Parts: sequence; structure tokens; C-alpha cells
Amino acid sequence: MLPKFRVWYNVHEGKMYPVQSIRTNKDGSMTVNATDNPDDWNPIQVSGKWQVGYLMQSTGLKDKHDKEIYEGDILLFHQLVSFSRKGGKKYEDARAEVVWCDGGAGFTMKVIDHHIHTLDMTQGEVVGNIYENGCSGIRKNSVEAT
Repeated sequence: MLPKFRVWYNVHEGKMYPVQSIRTNKDGSMTVNATDNPDDWNPIQVSGKWQVGYLMQSTGLKDKHDKEIYEGDILLFHQLVSFSRKGGKKYEDARAEVVWCDGGAGFTMKVIDHHIHTLDMTQGEVVGNIYENGCSGIRKNSVEAT
């Protein structure tokens, strides 16, 4: 599988673009060609002194709705937390950010609120990312079901 990337271009209102190519510059910084149109050239600095974009790699996984999961995505898990003898169940929403784990050489989840009862990212739902939504832009709640 070829690695797949996207970039958050942090200028004006900000926008997410798919990455067409990545280049290392003489000073060690990186520039990507990121555009919705592969025939265009839109260089975005993603490291170094003039950084205006943030590079995110795909995990190669898809969420429960078949949406691709990237580093920096926020996943929502609707999980059972308790149940009663009368058949009532209590569900709670929990969120996690997808992050790169240097020690494990792979992607993992950083819990934002509550506990996550699974390590399987594919059981969650992508509800945003840290650049477009931040952590405060996603609502959290607890739901009673009978």
C-alpha cells in the first residue's frame, strides 16, 4: 500500500487538501503540492521557518461508515457503559484523537474524554479533525436507552 497524505493549509479560513507530491528542500524543510486539481501546482510549506500547513498521513483504515481515517482525526465511539436488570441500558459518547506513536511505530488513539472500551479505530466514527474542529467543537453527551 502506498502512503496517502492530506494537508491542512492554515491560511485565511483554512482548508484541507489531498497531497499530490512531497519535496524535501535544501534547508531540510518540506513542501507539498496539495490541490483538488492534480494539474495545478499549489506548493505548501509543511515544516521549517515558513510553515503554513500541517501534514497528516492516512492510517490505511476506514471508520464504521467507510470514511478514511487520518492522523489528527477525531473519532466518536457510542459505547455501552451500564445496564439494569429491567433491560435499561446507558450509552456514553467518547472521543479520541488519532495520533502517531513513535514507540510503537504506528497509529494509536489519545483519549479526549471518558474511557474508550476498544482499541479498534474502525468501530468509531470520524466526526472531525483537530485543525478544522479542535476538541471543543465536538459535542459530547450521555444517552439513556430503554
